Amino acid sequence: MAAGKDVISPTAPEPAPPTRGRRNVVSNGAMTSNIIVPGDNNVVIVADDPARHLATMAGAASDDPARTERDVQRYLKHLVNRYQYLDLRGTGITDHHPLRLPLLDLYIPLRAHVSLPGSDTWARTLTLAGRRVTWAESHAMGEWLDRPRTLTDLLVEYDGIVLLGDPGSGKTTFLKYLALKLATGGGADLNLAGRLPILLPISAYANALARGDISLQHFIGEFYRGRGIRLPVAELAELALEQGTALLLLDGVDEVQNSSLRALVWDRVIDFFAYYRQQGNKFVLTSRIVGYQDIRTPIEGLTECTLVDFDDEAIAEFIERWTMTLARLAGSADDVTHEERGRDEQRQLHYALRRNPGLRQLAANPLLLTMLVLMRRQGIALPDRRVELYHAYVTALLRSWNLARSLDRRATYDLDANEMLRVLAPIALWMHNHSPGVGLVKRERLRRRLIRIYERRGAADPATCASDLLRDMREHAGLLVERGRSIYGFLHLTLQEYLTATAVARQVQQDLTPLFKLIDDHIDDERWHEVIVLAIGHLALIQQREEAATEAVLHLLNTQGATAGAAIVLAGEATADCGPNILGAAGVRAVRKALIQVLGGDDAYLPAIRAAAGDALGRCGDPRFRADDWFLPDDPLLGFVEIPDARSGRTAFVARYPVTVAQFKAFVDHSGYRPSDAACVHDGLNQPVRSVSWYDAMNYCTWLTQRLREWAGTPTPLARILADEAGAIMLPTPTIWQAAAGTKCDRRFPWGNVYDSQRANCEELGLRGPTAVGCFPAGASPTGLEEIAGNVREWAQSGMRLPDGAWAAAEEQEPICGTSFAASLEHFQGRQVEWAPRTYHAADVGFRIVCGVTHLAAAGDLNTTVGSEQL
Repeated sequence: MAAGKDVISPTAPEPAPPTRGRRNVVSNGAMTSNIIVPGDNNVVIVADDPARHLATMAGAASDDPARTERDVQRYLKHLVNRYQYLDLRGTGITDHHPLRLPLLDLYIPLRAHVSLPGSDTWARTLTLAGRRVTWAESHAMGEWLDRPRTLTDLLVEYDGIVLLGDPGSGKTTFLKYLALKLATGGGADLNLAGRLPILLPISAYANALARGDISLQHFIGEFYRGRGIRLPVAELAELALEQGTALLLLDGVDEVQNSSLRALVWDRVIDFFAYYRQQGNKFVLTSRIVGYQDIRTPIEGLTECTLVDFDDEAIAEFIERWTMTLARLAGSADDVTHEERGRDEQRQLHYALRRNPGLRQLAANPLLLTMLVLMRRQGIALPDRRVELYHAYVTALLRSWNLARSLDRRATYDLDANEMLRVLAPIALWMHNHSPGVGLVKRERLRRRLIRIYERRGAADPATCASDLLRDMREHAGLLVERGRSIYGFLHLTLQEYLTATAVARQVQQDLTPLFKLIDDHIDDERWHEVIVLAIGHLALIQQREEAATEAVLHLLNTQGATAGAAIVLAGEATADCGPNILGAAGVRAVRKALIQVLGGDDAYLPAIRAAAGDALGRCGDPRFRADDWFLPDDPLLGFVEIPDARSGRTAFVARYPVTVAQFKAFVDHSGYRPSDAACVHDGLNQPVRSVSWYDAMNYCTWLTQRLREWAGTPTPLARILADEAGAIMLPTPTIWQAAAGTKCDRRFPWGNVYDSQRANCEELGLRGPTAVGCFPAGASPTGLEEIAGNVREWAQSGMRLPDGAWAAAEEQEPICGTSFAASLEHFQGRQVEWAPRTYHAADVGFRIVCGVTHLAAAGDLNTTVGSEQL
């Protein structure tokens, strides 16, 4: 069928077409003269605001103000050339052509907590690397913290900030962003107009001090001369410092390994700050938390702040900027579809993060979120096959991440990633056994454990190997990091769980008994559930031992835990992660059957377990629906319930469930229809479609009517109705909906008058989103319809009597019946109808269909009886 051939056209205006051939222009601030640096698809305009300001302020202090201005312009141009694009080395991502991603286009503001002695607003929910902070970490950060604030706001308020954060949290990128923003004349946007940015690695200054005494001011010139930059940077810096217009950006205090040298460097930096802050200069210093503890020095005007994980809002903004930029760069100059591709990538990433808590935790770290977006761009499927994703993460971090993460680091030798994994995986398992969910261990205990591992591996000098590994992980790999004073942990808890699963999978090369024992011992401990699922995925996808993975899944199906159905859900998640084609057909059938039993098990299973089973079933392929026939329910009447109309003698067929995502997606894919919100097809396939307008619902009805009229497999009762010109798939009227729902009479709920929040996906359950259809069979109406109360509200079609007794549609308004997961069940009124514009779509609005003759819709009524009860 041609796209849109037999569908109703919405009245909403069409969006404006994307602009063709647009080049990216970065420009900030008021400009009187500019430096233009051309790029392939970019024109970076460098405003001369710092140069002109500095030359003006210098006055008699400069022998040649015009030359000073030219030198500043050349220096700013150097900063733009050096930092305008993000450095993606170390992310494990390769392309045939290097990606040129503009930093200013992609930068997301970072937020941090500030140390406030005397405050009592400690944030108990503060997380680092996907886990709660420990007491030692909170003590290192400052015992009392306020609400997080943006770093640029803090820099305006204070003369200097010490920025503390985990590896990959964005400390160095923030310094590059500040330098580039000021170099392009955007200082006014940050309330830092007219300042000269000076970016230096602290480790380079430490190396210079180790060779001989040198002041920080003199080192500025030496550093740039050593890089072949023939500019009087030292003189420019001195001029700006004296005029109070410098912004000193000093990176990596913790990277000075020698404690005595680090203390000396810090003393020099503090003296420099104490003197030059008086003129009005600004300073930013960065460090990991652990590298800062021993040198911490209270000083007026310098405040400490600790970066916090990305929240949902920051993640959403990051994904939007990156996907749109990547899509634009991948298209040709006259490509008008890049925006559509970018939006689709956004929806897929958001869907993956909603479906997978482990991925959501990784996304809180800027580095790991960058890797996630780039890996998705290269075709790694999300959220399934997470083992492959985590394997790519770990390999990339081991091989190259620390080689590019600082301003001055250079590789000394390559690390053997496979050898490192053979050591780190058992370390992760040991740490997870001793502190699941936290994963922190003291250095000496870790060193002793490493010695034992190297002894078992036959190393000639296990003690030296252990010490070298700790040094290498700190200086080169960035996967196992020092988190407190002599306290180590993995970069992220999710990566620790993956490495733990790797160790478990490698222990069962010949015999699965250890894995079975781990399952039996930890089935009631949620902190081990992810490890169990990932271990099975590792067997199937990394080791390619499909039979072993299938045995482990079947063992889960037969495991009994304190929470009924929890082991079956894990089996479903493992099957979904591996993919139905990886495990044997018999095993997949057994898992699907068990999940359906849990999903429809009513009081035998908790609602959250039933919801999780439905989610896993949707990912495994829900056999209740016909994949080859537009995902209609696989029963004799395609999921319709027969409801006779005693008054007319005709029969209507009302759908047992709301229309699912899979069913609506089949319509979109087959017809080319563009729904009001493209995100409507990115939930679980067996969940109700939502975020659809009345037009979307009516278009689906029109399309399905035509399909069922043409299809030889249409059940006879439905085919008879559709053969009549008046027969059609349609939306119910409110009165039809109420009669079929069993709420036209005095009953309060579909099941009766007794309030019971366990019978519907409502706000009281706290599931916070739709569930697979069929999770709440105990909430069915007397006619057998499910999901009437809870899950999603449902569009209907209006039937309003005019003064002459005829029926007519409401003008631009249509009814919505029922209630949803976002509302309290106490508010459910089976006969209450809301009205909304036809273009309205919301995250809790879907629809249900009826197969009948149009006179039912015109009459707006359905007279039916179940047992002795007239509905």
